Amino acid sequence: MTIENAKLISSIFLTSLLLWSVAWMTISAFKLKSGSDKTYWWKTHLLWCVVNAAIAIISLVSLFSRDTFDAEYVISQRTIVLFNVFLDGIYAVIAIIFLRKKTQRYIQIGKAVLIQAAFLFVLDIVIVIGLTSIL
Repeated sequence: MTIENAKLISSIFLTSLLLWSVAWMTISAFKLKSGSDKTYWWKTHLLWCVVNAAIAIISLVSLFSRDTFDAEYVISQRTIVLFNVFLDGIYAVIAIIFLRKKTQRYIQIGKAVLIQAAFLFVLDIVIVIGLTSIL
């Protein structure tokens, strides 16, 4: 792979995050409107994915407005994503703490956060591998 592939790899990563987020936002909004008994589950997914979608959109706009991609850029992107992997682990720990609570509210929130954290962890690891293969 070459440095020129950095834009492609990053755009695939960000588009995947955006599609994941839009899908969960759509399902969550529908379920909340239909009166699901898992209100906290769906609200957590909805809020989480609104933030993810905003990050993906802002990052895609920034990515496509960039003219050059060099090794320094790839290294900086990989560093950011490695930090995101660390955050994904923190999210999973927080989810486990919520799951240990005895109320349905915390259990629903914990399960939703764990699903989002797992997805982000896998996505971030894949992008780190992709960016590392360029260097």
